[in-house]
Amino acid sequence: MIDFRQLRYFKGVADAGSFTRASARLNVAQSALSLHVRRLEDRLGVKLFVREPDGVRPTVAGAKLLDHARIIFGQLALAEREVGEERANPSGIVSIGIPSGAARVLAGPLLSAGKTALPRISIRIVDAMTGYLEDWLAEGRLDLAVLYRPWDGSDAHAQLVKESFYLVSSADTPADETTIRFEALAGLPLALPSGSNNARAFIAAQARERHHDLMVEYELDSLSSILDLVKASRAHSILTPPAFLHEWRRGEVRARAIVDPRIHRSVVLETRDRDAEDGARAAVETVLRETICTLVARGDWLGDLP
Repeated sequence: MIDFRQLRYFKGVADAGSFTRASARLNVAQSALSLHVRRLEDRLGVKLFVREPDGVRPTVAGAKLLDHARIIFGQLALAEREVGEERANPSGIVSIGIPSGAARVLAGPLLSAGKTALPRISIRIVDAMTGYLEDWLAEGRLDLAVLYRPWDGSDAHAQLVKESFYLVSSADTPADETTIRFEALAGLPLALPSGSNNARAFIAAQARERHHDLMVEYELDSLSSILDLVKASRAHSILTPPAFLHEWRRGEVRARAIVDPRIHRSVVLETRDRDAEDGARAAVETVLRETICTLVARGDWLGDLP
């Protein structure tokens, strides 16, 4: 196999037309250039240059090698430009999973921000419950996933937002308070996701810890169906703001923050492979974080930044 450095020095001499000029251009001693060219000739078994009074010119074999060398170095320069462009302007498809509640406030702004900031990247959003998203991320069907976790203050890098839970009721529910004590939830008919759901498991654990019994009348793994039951006054639900913010602002539901204790959860970001270097994925992650910061700042996502 031809030594890459020998090929570069050969091309430098051929382009310069002399060993002396090539030595100055390449900043390499003339004796070193002569040695490398001679070794290349020995490897190929041909003479590559004809010496003339004012320099050198390629032999027939040398001219053929020079053509190949120019193609090789041209391709290398092209590769360097394209890789550099990809680093500066990544491209590709990035699939991101977002829980149903968060997707209601995040999906639209994220797609809009991505289209503006990352025109060469196609962002595909999958809306589902956290449990499904965790499985799909592990299976490699997603590149990124926004997930819900109990708030414990750890892994600050992964945290996106800290949310509080609210009791969500129909718009005609009589109440003057903006908060409700956790113990007052006992006995209220509730519509919650099934027991395997992350939020349901967290709420149930909080109730057991305080020896309260929650009366779950309906189990539905569908946010829209839960909200329909709430609006119809058939049940209350326990949700975080993104899940009901639109209905709350339209006056279709009432919401009271749960206190004594106030219970929180984290919205975190997880990736398929933390160690993999992926410019497109990293760019989407940056835009995602910036979008969430903007939403929180203008009150479109009620929560606290880490």
